[in-house]
Amino acid sequence: MEIVKKIGIAIYILLLIYFAGLGIERAANDKMLITFALPAAVVLLLAVRVLGKPAELAGWSVFTIWLGSTYLFSSDNPTIIEGVAFAVYIGLALLGSFKSPYFLAAAWLLHPVWDFFPRALPDLLKDLPTACILFDIPIGLYLLWFARDNRWQVFSFAKSANAQHQ
Repeated sequence: MEIVKKIGIAIYILLLIYFAGLGIERAANDKMLITFALPAAVVLLLAVRVLGKPAELAGWSVFTIWLGSTYLFSSDNPTIIEGVAFAVYIGLALLGSFKSPYFLAAAWLLHPVWDFFPRALPDLLKDLPTACILFDIPIGLYLLWFARDNRWQVFSFAKSANAQHQ
């Protein structure tokens, strides 16, 4: 039964990512990125929080990778720098899962800094820097608060191996 629960959680997280992407695309097409950003952050915070502590940490790790992927998709012509940034975000997500959730908080809090580097954005995403501040910072502060409060216990391969032998 535990595997069914884990599959359900994985599907839920993937659906959240899918709908978050659709929402951002729709907001960009309607020139509503700034208006959409803060309410979307609140909805996402609530939607991931309902997962409960261990699954919530996994959810934020997956969303951190998704966040890093935006570097590749927000540019008309992605460069090696966007690829490196994506790799860094994968690393931060893994460190956030297995070392400390502070790495997840750092990823989200630092993401808006990227938007102040000169780069070519499609006209559709000209409001992205401001929208990222309104979307990323509340999520980053949430992650920072609960990392400080020890809400989540990081995953450990050793714990998993010991649990299988018992």
